[in-house]
Amino acid sequence: MFRRSSPPLGRLPNLGSGKVPDTVESEAKEPPPIRSTALPGAHFTDRESPPLETPREPPPDNAAAEAPGAEDSRRLVVGPQIALNGEIRACDTLVVEGRVDADLRECEALEITPSGRFKGSAAVDYCDLNGAFEGELTVRKLLLLRAGGRMTGTLRYGEIEIERGGKIIGQADSLENAAATAVAQAKTGGAPANTPHEQAGDEQAG
Repeated sequence: MFRRSSPPLGRLPNLGSGKVPDTVESEAKEPPPIRSTALPGAHFTDRESPPLETPREPPPDNAAAEAPGAEDSRRLVVGPQIALNGEIRACDTLVVEGRVDADLRECEALEITPSGRFKGSAAVDYCDLNGAFEGELTVRKLLLLRAGGRMTGTLRYGEIEIERGGKIIGQADSLENAAATAVAQAKTGGAPANTPHEQAGDEQAG
């Protein structure tokens, strides 16, 4: 009996001509990004995070039905061409698309868009920062610092997620660490740590 010979293999590329065949490709691999561990509890990501949604407690069974648009009435939006100065209180969500110079209290969430600028102080549960914040910011639960976000000043947070490109300039620490530092200072008589200026003066005196 005779066996049929196997079909011929595909023609191999001619490597003796000195030409690289079209099927051979070279891919340059970028080194992995460097992640800083300076911020306690920080989570870094290269992917765009979904919109930050604040959880809402269900209304009681005996609560009356809210009128249409009642939820939107607790959402304050500062448009791109608007500048707002003063004190802001008792709103569920503040959306900053323009410029705000204010003290923000009793507000659940703060959202700063790429065109938004906030200067002052704010204490909220949630913050979605994609614009610029300058001042003192306390986020009791979650801060989402997007790629276009820029935080300048003093930052305290419960949890923080930072997209690649997000920037923090100033002092930043978790609320847990800040509380531990306050307890330690209270035990030592409340003496604050030396400021950089004082430390520099001590070194010169030595």
